[in-house]
Amino acid sequence: MLRLALAFALLPFAALAQDRIALPDGATTTQVAGQAGDGAEMRYLLNAQEGQTLSLTLDAPDQSTAFAIFPPGEQAASFIGGRVGTAFSAVLPKSGDYAIVVTRSGSAADFALDVAVTNEMATGAPVLPQ
Repeated sequence: MLRLALAFALLPFAALAQDRIALPDGATTTQVAGQAGDGAEMRYLLNAQEGQTLSLTLDAPDQSTAFAIFPPGEQAASFIGGRVGTAFSAVLPKSGDYAIVVTRSGSAADFALDVAVTNEMATGAPVLPQ
């Protein structure tokens, strides 16, 4: 886990080239899939609005795969999934493009990331730190 945390800490936000996550018209959820590991990572951009709830759930073969969330305009991750598990849900503190980076220590493996963006505040959901 420490190796994953260090990998996320060293990622310069400006250097991230991302694929855009687009929710289908009228939908609040989608899934993206890819492969991470062996030095490869998947990077995504998701546009969301202040006050919306963002929920992410990572399905991967083991705990060596994790994700991090970078708020709009920030160079430091405000959430690193490897530290606390494979699920995340929080109210977003500002509008803009959130970067989501999926990485894995060790050999490459497939993953799926469930993404939900809703206008309803989840009961007990924290506010993502800025």
